[in-house]
Formats: sequence, structure tokens, C-alpha cells
Amino acid sequence: MIKYDVFCDESRHLEHDIFQYMLIGGIWCEQEYRREINTVILEMKNKAEFAGEIKWNKVTPKKIDLFKNIISFFFQTRALSFRCIVIDKKTLKHDIFNKKGGHDEFYYKMYYYMLNKKICPPNSYRIFLDYKGKNDAEKIINLQNIIGHTYYDFSNEIVPLMQSVHSFQHPILQLTDLFIGAVGYEWNDLITSKTKLEICAHIKDLSSNQSLKITTPYRENKFEIFRIFLR
Repeated sequence: MIKYDVFCDESRHLEHDIFQYMLIGGIWCEQEYRREINTVILEMKNKAEFAGEIKWNKVTPKKIDLFKNIISFFFQTRALSFRCIVIDKKTLKHDIFNKKGGHDEFYYKMYYYMLNKKICPPNSYRIFLDYKGKNDAEKIINLQNIIGHTYYDFSNEIVPLMQSVHSFQHPILQLTDLFIGAVGYEWNDLITSKTKLEICAHIKDLSSNQSLKITTPYRENKFEIFRIFLR
């Protein structure tokens, strides 16, 4: 049995923003290596004299080498893997499928689909979602229970913990933000920053993908992108 910590975030998820595609993703980290991985990332940041968070909106020409080095570290580290799902917001039908909860209910349904494929009992998973507000606690507990019930685990041994956390305390969560930001950048056909395009190219080189605007093969485990087609 392997114990994992999963750090989750979302990008362009607001229902009525200007972006067509929203993303929900997470990085899976084997628990026994979490402290070591965080230490390496912090050392890389200190060496580059970077005090901010490693997030997509922090990508600048001045610090591009740091971001590239951290991305390379992810691909070199066996204990880390990434998965995200892509949803076309033009296909949302909340009036039919989410009558009571609307977009908020849909948001947590998509979290379930993002997480569920990479949950493999008897492994266990502590899941951390980027903090969005005080009203999330009940919905997060409900999501934890639904995942448990999927595997007839009514004592929450498979997912013993699910909670929201602040990204500034968790370097791996910041890396999740960076990856879903990059994937969402390509899916939404954005070309506003040469530096961000260079980061996307770096991820493609290391993942051996010609594009981030794809669904990766089912066997892919290191850097997985999956577009969901809503019915």
C-alpha cells in the first residue's frame, strides 16, 4: 500500500468569465517523499532569490529559469504525478443536470471525476484543495464521503483526510496551479505572453507531448490531461 498526498486546484472555473475552458487538476505525491520534495523546491526558490509563490500568474521573464528548473524537477521525480480534466463551459446545462446547486454543485462533481480515476485501493489518499472560502467545508466532507462510498469504504480509510489549505504553505499545491495554468493557457488559445508560451513549450518537451491541448493516452500516468465531454 502506498500513501499519497494530493494537492488540487482549479483554473478559469468561474461560470461567466471570458474563458471557454475550465480546468481542475491535482498533483499526487507519495507521502514519504513530501518533506524532501518541498525542501528541494524551497531551496531552488531561495537560490533564485524568489520569495513568491510558484504560480501561473507569477511567471515572468526574470524568473523563467527558476520555473523551468522546478518543472524539470517534477518530471525527474518518480514520486510525483499530475492529472487534470478540461471542461468546455459552453456545454454546461445546469438547468437540467444541476438544478439545485447550479455551477457550485457542478464544480464538486468535476472534482470527483478528476480524483476518482487515480484512486486505487488499498492505497490511501490525503487530499488538499486550494482554499476558496469558509463555506466549502461541508461540500468537501460530502465529496470525501462520496469517494469513500464509491469503494464501499464507509470508515474513510481510503481518503482519511480531505480539507482546504492555503497555497502559500504548500509548494506542491503551487506547482499544481502552474501546470493547470499552462494547460488552460493552450486550451483557451492564449498568446499574450512569450514567457508563458516558453513555459508551455518546456512542459511539452519534458512530457513528450506536441500540444497541451489534447487528451493524453489512457496509459499516461505522469502528466495526464483528460477532456470531459458533458452529456
